[in-house]
Amino acid sequence: MNRETFLKFIEYHRAHPQAYTEMVACLRHYKSLGLPRYSVKAIWNEMRFKSPTGDKRGLKNPDGICSLYCHLICEKELDLAGFVERRSLRWDDTGSSEWMSWLWAEVNPVPNIFGNAEEIRL
Repeated sequence: MNRETFLKFIEYHRAHPQAYTEMVACLRHYKSLGLPRYSVKAIWNEMRFKSPTGDKRGLKNPDGICSLYCHLICEKELDLAGFVERRSLRWDDTGSSEWMSWLWAEVNPVPNIFGNAEEIRL
């Protein structure tokens, strides 16, 4: 994993928030079926199959960012933390500290006490 991949993830996540929502919905569905564990990579590939480049949703699931979605899901969706298969991330460069800062801010947004300020984001 490197900083370039992390930035590609942030760009994709902001441009396609429905991807996260769809992954979480699929994982909860599979969990409700009684499966003991499931892979975010499998969901990612299902979404890629259902949404080839150029369809109405316009999603093109880039390679390399799936593992970041896995960690985000495990941190934000506590009911799925034990259900999702998660491995540790190995970083090539300084992306690790930026990832941890972004993840913390994503999971623990700063309350908007002024009514017009945006939440802190990388």
